[in-house]
Amino acid sequence: MAHGYGICSFAWRDMERERARAIRFHDRWHDLVAIYGHINKTFFEPLAEIEHLLTPSELAKLIELMTGATEWIRAIDANITDARQNNLTRLATSLKLLALKSISTCKKYGVYSDIETVEYSPQRKMIVVNGGDLYFLG
Repeated sequence: MAHGYGICSFAWRDMERERARAIRFHDRWHDLVAIYGHINKTFFEPLAEIEHLLTPSELAKLIELMTGATEWIRAIDANITDARQNNLTRLATSLKLLALKSISTCKKYGVYSDIETVEYSPQRKMIVVNGGDLYFLG
């Protein structure tokens, strides 16, 4: 058997790949939690000041989206050792929906006068506000 191609070598590479995967997972997890906090503080909480202006359906949808994102955060955090990339993908999708609804509602009601456009770029997995990148969800 050639040197470096034994069973130990393959096991070592598998361990290294698994370690790299775990690092990427935790980096993405921390990024998504930070995005959740930013959406909440910057776009969701300010809507409480104008809650009386929101339609019942707008308010219900915002609460539903925030609850969904919060539940994903709690579920992943409680089971972090068993969590997988698909759990982070579902969290990212809930954050995308929450961000788009919160930011567009802020725009609609003039919470921020400088928001002109809000969109999601699926190719880049990016929330874009006024043509500038705001949140990378990939």
